[in-house]
Amino acid sequence: MKKIICCIIIGILIISMILPIISNASNIEPILDNNIIENNIDVDGVIGKNEIVDNGEVVNNVIENEIVEDDTVIENEVIQDNITDNEIVEENNIIEDNEEFIDVVANNELGVKYSTHVQDIGWQEYVENGEQSGTTGRNLKIEAIKIELLNNISNINIKYATFVQGIGWQTPVSNGQVIGTTKKNLRMEAIKIWLESSNEYSVAYRTHIQDYGWQNWTYDGNISGVLGEDKKIEAIEIKIVPKVEDKLSVSYSSHVQDIGWQEEKQELDLSGTTGRNLKIEALKISLRNSNANMSIKYRVYVENIGWHEWRKNGELAGTTGHNLRVFGIRIQLDGTKEYSVYYRVHSQDIGWSNWKKNGEVAGNIADYKKIEAIQIKIVKEKNSISNSLGVEYYTYLQGSSSNENEIESNGKISGTTGQNRIIDAIQIELQNAPKNSHIKYKTHIQNIGWVDWSRDGQLSGMKDSNLKIEAIQIELEGMPDNTVEYKVHVQDIGWTDYYIDGEIAGTTGKNKKIEAIQIRIVPKYKRYFKGIDVSYWQGQIDFDRLANSNQIDYMITRIGWYSSSKQKLMVDTQFERNYREAKRKNIPLGAYVYSYATSVEEARREAQSVVEYLKNTNQTQYELPIFYDIENDNQIQLGKDTITRMCIEFCEVLKNAGFSVGVYSYSYWLENYMNLNSLPSDYSVWVAQYDKNHDGSLPENIYKYANKYDMWQYSSKGKVEGIDGDVDVNICYKKYF
Repeated sequence: MKKIICCIIIGILIISMILPIISNASNIEPILDNNIIENNIDVDGVIGKNEIVDNGEVVNNVIENEIVEDDTVIENEVIQDNITDNEIVEENNIIEDNEEFIDVVANNELGVKYSTHVQDIGWQEYVENGEQSGTTGRNLKIEAIKIELLNNISNINIKYATFVQGIGWQTPVSNGQVIGTTKKNLRMEAIKIWLESSNEYSVAYRTHIQDYGWQNWTYDGNISGVLGEDKKIEAIEIKIVPKVEDKLSVSYSSHVQDIGWQEEKQELDLSGTTGRNLKIEALKISLRNSNANMSIKYRVYVENIGWHEWRKNGELAGTTGHNLRVFGIRIQLDGTKEYSVYYRVHSQDIGWSNWKKNGEVAGNIADYKKIEAIQIKIVKEKNSISNSLGVEYYTYLQGSSSNENEIESNGKISGTTGQNRIIDAIQIELQNAPKNSHIKYKTHIQNIGWVDWSRDGQLSGMKDSNLKIEAIQIELEGMPDNTVEYKVHVQDIGWTDYYIDGEIAGTTGKNKKIEAIQIRIVPKYKRYFKGIDVSYWQGQIDFDRLANSNQIDYMITRIGWYSSSKQKLMVDTQFERNYREAKRKNIPLGAYVYSYATSVEEARREAQSVVEYLKNTNQTQYELPIFYDIENDNQIQLGKDTITRMCIEFCEVLKNAGFSVGVYSYSYWLENYMNLNSLPSDYSVWVAQYDKNHDGSLPENIYKYANKYDMWQYSSKGKVEGIDGDVDVNICYKKYF
């Protein structure tokens, strides 16, 4: 009996639940009109036309002007699946804001809305999709913000973090949560916004900054705002855009005193500390989303060490565990012409520097101010770094000078003039040089002398020793098409002329310091050429060794002398071999004839015998002149006029036979026993003048006779490969070949 009563009760309950549903269905059917609603419906600008209804349910969104339900007029309701009072049910989620839903229906693209809390105003109304939130021109700060997505059918998260006055970066929040502060009068200084779980969309945003105005648009987690300058954000615009290709950017990390390595920072973020008197000791910098040919390189100036070598792509620059300060930094991009790198540093007692870019020095080296923080950013603009071959150099100065904050290049002055300051060390390196090419240099140091060669940015000299550099030599390696030029400013003397390719610039043994230097790379040339003059005294020369040594640029060989008693030319026993071998090894060749003549007539016979011999033996090809060597003591008594006429007579006979000609003698002879001004202008003059105790090496004042003579025989004690014993060595200032 109890079972029957229970069944009856359950049945009554089921019937009571079914009847209202049937009633509602019967009321809707007349509206459906054979499952088609034909009238256009316009609600808040949204059009519905010829909507389809299937089995009593609206498949697409149907907007009716009026729906009559239980004798109640419901205006502008939205019907989707089942209809409920003032509610829209979609996938079992209830959306109560009909107006918002209609807006999403109108535009099914992902969007964004946001509201800011503004000083003296409070929360502003939501704005959407690139509209301005905040104020401009009223000097009011944004204090807080909330951001959320519209039409977020893919469950994308929008996340954001703000940098707040006195607090720093706050923990990121998402999807409409509030970040920043209210009722604390604290400004927002920067913001980062990004999307999670989206391969189709990017978020773009820009901020209006106090005193700066609108910043450029940035994307997907990069910083918008200005850090480290106490500038407030006054307004912001945010929008959702199609996915931006991964943007080239930079990340960096600092090793800070008492802290160690900080977490990696991204573009424009502050790495290091401010207001805590803590030094940055080392840095690592990397590119994000760069191509395979692009790299970032950087170098730092370290206390007690100077400029470190270049590092790149995340390598450590600086030191850890040594308690050494970093005073300066340089950063540049390689492998791109369309991007530049900008950076600035916060230095002890100074604060933030101006922005530097593309290899410029940031920091204060001269006053030994430690770097405490750094910001870096990549900007799409033409990279100003030259791709041309060049050279850069840095001089270490005694005392303090703003000059030390600069690295000079390509002919600019490094050092000081008129300040009586010592250069005690130098670094030199090539820019954009060919592969396997180098620059090497060595310095002559007070009380020490010449030190070993340094190369490619290594330190030469005695940094912080108070020992001055007195002279320098610079050479190129692996660059046959180029010459290095350099000139120095010497204490009490001033600027020298340019020296080239290993010549000595400066002084030795005079206790005079180099105060400044200029260096540049130019197309290959020689201002002088190194050569030898030979005779039977050198015996049989090994021309293969001589030519392969690259020690000489030319050779002058003795033809012989004229014997008046025998009335014939006495040919040097090695002349013909020297002529033949020099031609075989392509050594530019000149010649000379020793004179015993005591009259103009004898000088003519000397010349005629030489011309006859050379033509008869077909030894007539010379790159340099044939010189008349006049220096015999028996000729002095002839007087200036006769000696000069003898030189002219000899040379004119050879010149008329097609040879270039010149005169050779000692400097005293040329200046006291001849009228040099009477010689024709197309004659060359070769002077012999040996310095005391000269060892055959190049003279320091290599251009001593450059403005007076064409060649200078400066020593008889030269040493070259292929010749046993001493040989006369010469400098030629004129380009004959």
